[in-house]
Amino acid sequence: MVQQRGQRLDRVVQRRQLAWNQATLSTAGYNNISINFDITRSASGPASFAVRISTDGGSNFTDILPSLSVIVNAAAPSGAGAWTSATYLSAYTTTINNVTAAANQNSLIVRWVALVGGTATAGTARMDNVQVQGTLVPAPGAAALVGLAGLMARRRRA
Repeated sequence: MVQQRGQRLDRVVQRRQLAWNQATLSTAGYNNISINFDITRSASGPASFAVRISTDGGSNFTDILPSLSVIVNAAAPSGAGAWTSATYLSAYTTTINNVTAAANQNSLIVRWVALVGGTATAGTARMDNVQVQGTLVPAPGAAALVGLAGLMARRRRA
Protein backbone atom coordinates (compact mmCIF):
# COMPACT_ATOMS: atom_id res chain seq x y z
CA MET A 1 0.00 0.00 0.00
CA VAL A 2 1.20 3.49 -0.77
CA GLN A 3 0.98 6.21 1.82
CA GLN A 4 1.93 9.75 1.00
CA ARG A 5 2.37 11.69 4.20
CA GLY A 6 3.92 14.91 5.26
CA GLN A 7 3.43 16.78 2.04
CA ARG A 8 3.01 20.50 2.38
CA LEU A 9 -0.57 21.72 2.09
CA ASP A 10 -0.77 24.88 0.04
CA ARG A 11 -3.14 27.43 1.57
CA VAL A 12 -4.89 29.87 -0.73
CA VAL A 13 -7.30 32.57 0.42
CA GLN A 14 -10.29 33.25 -1.76
CA ARG A 15 -12.66 36.24 -1.78
CA ARG A 16 -15.06 36.76 1.13
CA GLN A 17 -12.80 35.08 3.69
CA LEU A 18 -13.38 31.60 2.24
CA ALA A 19 -10.23 29.52 2.02
CA TRP A 20 -8.93 26.15 1.00
CA ASN A 21 -6.01 23.86 1.63
CA GLN A 22 -4.72 21.59 -1.08
CA ALA A 23 -2.14 18.91 -1.73
CA THR A 24 -0.73 17.82 -5.09
CA LEU A 25 0.53 14.26 -5.42
CA SER A 26 0.81 11.29 -7.77
CA THR A 27 -1.23 8.09 -7.57
CA ALA A 28 0.31 6.63 -10.76
CA GLY A 29 0.25 2.84 -10.57
CA TYR A 30 -2.25 2.71 -7.68
CA ASN A 31 -5.99 2.09 -7.44
CA ASN A 32 -8.48 1.74 -4.55
CA ILE A 33 -7.50 5.23 -3.40
CA SER A 34 -8.68 6.40 0.02
CA ILE A 35 -8.15 9.77 1.69
CA ASN A 36 -8.04 10.11 5.49
CA PHE A 37 -7.62 13.26 7.56
CA ASP A 38 -8.36 14.75 10.96
CA ILE A 39 -10.15 18.10 11.10
CA THR A 40 -11.59 20.33 13.81
CA ARG A 41 -12.41 24.00 14.30
CA SER A 42 -12.75 26.70 16.91
CA ALA A 43 -16.25 27.81 17.93
CA SER A 44 -16.02 30.68 15.43
CA GLY A 45 -14.21 28.72 12.69
CA PRO A 46 -15.65 27.43 9.39
CA ALA A 47 -18.44 24.94 10.14
CA SER A 48 -18.40 22.96 6.90
CA PHE A 49 -15.97 21.94 4.20
CA ALA A 50 -16.14 20.21 0.82
CA VAL A 51 -13.41 17.87 -0.40
CA ARG A 52 -12.69 18.13 -4.12
CA ILE A 53 -10.22 16.56 -6.53
CA SER A 54 -8.75 17.63 -9.84
CA THR A 55 -6.97 15.42 -12.36
CA ASP A 56 -6.38 18.16 -14.96
CA GLY A 57 -3.98 20.46 -13.12
CA GLY A 58 -6.69 22.39 -11.27
CA SER A 59 -8.82 23.56 -14.20
CA ASN A 60 -11.82 21.50 -13.02
CA PHE A 61 -12.68 20.05 -9.62
CA THR A 62 -15.11 17.28 -8.68
CA ASP A 63 -16.68 16.97 -5.22
CA ILE A 64 -15.84 13.67 -3.56
CA LEU A 65 -17.38 14.86 -0.28
CA PRO A 66 -19.82 17.73 -1.00
CA SER A 67 -20.32 18.77 2.63
CA LEU A 68 -18.56 17.82 5.84
CA SER A 69 -19.73 19.25 9.18
CA VAL A 70 -16.66 19.98 11.27
CA ILE A 71 -16.73 19.26 15.02
CA VAL A 72 -15.86 22.15 17.34
CA ASN A 73 -12.73 21.19 19.25
CA ALA A 74 -13.64 19.54 22.60
CA ALA A 75 -17.28 20.67 22.38
CA ALA A 76 -19.07 17.80 20.66
CA PRO A 77 -19.72 14.95 20.47
CA SER A 78 -19.59 14.60 24.21
CA GLY A 79 -16.58 12.68 25.34
CA ALA A 80 -14.64 13.38 22.13
CA GLY A 81 -11.84 15.05 24.07
CA ALA A 82 -9.67 17.96 23.06
CA TRP A 83 -8.04 17.57 19.66
CA THR A 84 -4.30 18.07 19.48
CA SER A 85 -1.76 17.21 16.82
CA ALA A 86 -0.08 14.88 19.33
CA THR A 87 -3.15 12.87 20.41
CA TYR A 88 -5.22 10.80 17.99
CA LEU A 89 -8.98 10.94 18.58
CA SER A 90 -11.11 9.06 16.04
CA ALA A 91 -14.08 11.43 16.46
CA TYR A 92 -12.16 13.99 14.39
CA THR A 93 -11.16 11.58 11.58
CA THR A 94 -12.83 11.49 8.18
CA THR A 95 -12.20 8.72 5.64
CA ILE A 96 -13.25 8.82 2.00
CA ASN A 97 -12.92 5.34 0.48
CA ASN A 98 -12.61 4.14 -3.12
CA VAL A 99 -12.10 7.48 -4.84
CA THR A 100 -12.22 5.94 -8.33
CA ALA A 101 -11.37 9.12 -10.26
CA ALA A 102 -8.18 9.52 -8.18
CA ALA A 103 -6.70 6.18 -9.27
CA ASN A 104 -3.61 6.05 -11.48
CA GLN A 105 -3.15 9.82 -11.86
CA ASN A 106 0.25 11.41 -12.53
CA SER A 107 -0.96 14.60 -10.86
CA LEU A 108 -3.84 14.62 -8.40
CA ILE A 109 -4.91 17.74 -6.52
CA VAL A 110 -6.95 17.22 -3.35
CA ARG A 111 -8.59 20.42 -2.11
CA TRP A 112 -10.44 21.06 1.17
CA VAL A 113 -12.72 24.09 0.68
CA ALA A 114 -14.42 26.01 3.50
CA LEU A 115 -18.06 26.29 2.42
CA VAL A 116 -18.91 28.93 5.00
CA GLY A 117 -16.41 31.41 6.37
CA GLY A 118 -15.82 31.66 10.11
CA THR A 119 -18.06 33.84 12.25
CA ALA A 120 -15.11 35.90 13.51
CA THR A 121 -11.76 36.92 12.08
CA ALA A 122 -10.02 34.81 14.75
CA GLY A 123 -11.96 31.63 13.80
CA THR A 124 -9.73 28.70 12.89
CA ALA A 125 -9.88 25.25 11.35
CA ARG A 126 -7.15 22.69 11.93
CA MET A 127 -6.21 19.70 9.79
CA ASP A 128 -3.68 16.98 10.51
CA ASN A 129 -2.75 13.38 9.67
CA VAL A 130 -3.62 13.66 5.98
CA GLN A 131 -3.06 10.29 4.29
CA VAL A 132 -3.64 9.17 0.73
CA GLN A 133 -3.50 5.40 0.41
CA GLY A 134 -3.91 2.97 -2.46
CA THR A 135 -3.18 -0.52 -3.72
CA LEU A 136 -0.29 -1.05 -6.13
CA VAL A 137 -1.47 -2.30 -9.52
CA PRO A 138 0.98 -4.88 -10.86
CA ALA A 139 2.43 -4.11 -14.27
CA PRO A 140 0.80 -6.22 -17.04
CA GLY A 141 4.10 -7.98 -17.75
CA ALA A 142 4.54 -8.94 -14.08
CA ALA A 143 1.35 -11.03 -14.07
CA ALA A 144 2.46 -12.79 -17.24
CA LEU A 145 5.86 -13.60 -15.70
CA VAL A 146 4.24 -15.08 -12.60
CA GLY A 147 2.02 -17.25 -14.80
CA LEU A 148 5.00 -18.32 -16.92
CA ALA A 149 7.05 -19.21 -13.82
CA GLY A 150 4.16 -21.37 -12.56
CA LEU A 151 3.92 -23.12 -15.92
CA MET A 152 7.67 -23.80 -15.97
CA ALA A 153 7.60 -25.24 -12.44
CA ARG A 154 4.70 -27.49 -13.44
CA ARG A 155 6.58 -28.81 -16.52
CA ARG A 156 9.65 -29.72 -14.46
CA ARG A 157 7.57 -31.89 -12.12
CA ALA A 158 5.93 -33.80 -14.93
